[in-house]
Amino acid sequence: MNADVPPEDSDRIESVRSGQKRLILGVTLFCLGLILSFFGTAMATFTGLSFLIGLVASIFGILRVSKGLHHSVGVQLGLGLLMILPLFGPIALPLILRNFQPLPPLMLEIAFWVLALLPLIAVLVLLFLNSRASAFLKAAGFEVGLLGTKGARG
Repeated sequence: MNADVPPEDSDRIESVRSGQKRLILGVTLFCLGLILSFFGTAMATFTGLSFLIGLVASIFGILRVSKGLHHSVGVQLGLGLLMILPLFGPIALPLILRNFQPLPPLMLEIAFWVLALLPLIAVLVLLFLNSRASAFLKAAGFEVGLLGTKGARG
């Protein structure tokens, strides 16, 4: 991947470029959702909407970038599953609280923190894939900034 990418590989380059834009949108919306979650139930609708749109954008971004970087189907599925992982936090915590009421407070606190870290894992996966896409695009001759590529090849 560190070798220069031939210019005739434009479909592959465009796949990575468009996928990277979606990855950046997904990271932005996940971070927005995390910030909105601190406002409690007053912003619950916007928090959920932010996470949902971020999840969809991220999955499409993962598929586009993985296609352009020639990742195997197994890697694509693994990355997609890592993106769905944060959904288990809000689903699992009420089930744990309802079904395992006699759990000691320390166990509940550990379960809460493990489930709270799942969105962070998803954001880290997106940032890792974004850095791989940036390296690929730089090797292809594009100028890559904070929000993706800046126009045509440099």
